[in-house]
Amino acid sequence: MHTEYPNILNAGVEGVIVIDVANPLQTLLSIVDAEIVGDIGFEAKLRKAEQISTSVTRLFLTFIARVGTHVGTSLKLVLIDRLRCLEICVSIRLYPITIKVVPSIGSEVKLLSPPSIRLLGLVPSRRRGGGSTVFEIREYVPGDDYRSIEWKATARTGKLMVREYELETLRGVVLALALHDAFFVGKPSAFELLTSIIIRIALSLLSIGTWIRIAIVTERGVTISEKITRYRLSDLARCFSSIEWPTTVSNYPSSNRVIKHIVTTLVEESCREPCIAMVFLDPVEDVDIVMLRDIARMLTRKRHVFRSLLISPRVIRFAAGTLSVDGLYDLSREVARLASTSRILPHISVPLLGATLTEITVKVLRILSSIAYRY
Repeated sequence: MHTEYPNILNAGVEGVIVIDVANPLQTLLSIVDAEIVGDIGFEAKLRKAEQISTSVTRLFLTFIARVGTHVGTSLKLVLIDRLRCLEICVSIRLYPITIKVVPSIGSEVKLLSPPSIRLLGLVPSRRRGGGSTVFEIREYVPGDDYRSIEWKATARTGKLMVREYELETLRGVVLALALHDAFFVGKPSAFELLTSIIIRIALSLLSIGTWIRIAIVTERGVTISEKITRYRLSDLARCFSSIEWPTTVSNYPSSNRVIKHIVTTLVEESCREPCIAMVFLDPVEDVDIVMLRDIARMLTRKRHVFRSLLISPRVIRFAAGTLSVDGLYDLSREVARLASTSRILPHISVPLLGATLTEITVKVLRILSSIAYRY
């Protein structure tokens, strides 16, 4: 068996996997269907099959690239005899097919408006004020603090000179996402939709000169980027393309358990001056709310700004208009849960998803009432 496939693709692009399958019984059994089985985001269907020799069939399988790292592990074949009386299903274990899919990062991404950036807690302007970094050295004017006199500059110029300090502003942002397996369910999945949201936030922050670090926690591990600047956008794409999709959906969100350690450690390592820490998390248990409170208390004590954005897979898909009617009843309970939690936490409601929780609640109730009236 010989396999050819692209290792890296852009999101939304159709990829082709070519597999040569040795079939000694080709005169008796022919391949009529095939698919590659892997993680829940990997779907490769047969487009066509060609016989390239008396015993080898070449299969062309196509798939739509979805952001992240995908692994195909087995090939399922459907064979049928010449008289079409006997159908056989065969599963062949493959040497893992690994494909990384890079999200779209380009000029077509619409940046956040200045009010939305201020909502994040960022103050990007550089201005005079109390701090530890020298803004400029200027001539003394009556009323200046004598402790700020710069004696070397005074001796050099023959005039009384003082140091003026720069107001400490927020220059860095740590973005942390805790994603349990439910974020990877659906077409498009909440993970893909959230990726576009985070990229929009990241590009908006980078455009005003801040740096960012991203940490993504899933049930399969932690992905942490280095400091990303406007000149290293490839690091932003690489971070999301490294996220491994699950093969099965776990019901226990262990990713929430480690987000506190990840956020506090990243802020301590990266921020020598006050910065912003933003946590995207689905609080499924009371312990998650306590944990967010602890993070807020620890970071604000050190003069950092903390923002928690409460998310859930259904809310994200509903805000993007991709949730089916069957999921609306569960959605109404999730919105109520997030709304009650948001009242006791520092948060951004959901303005970056195109709607607030209140607006989403009204839309859900309106749709559910119309369905109930119809039936």
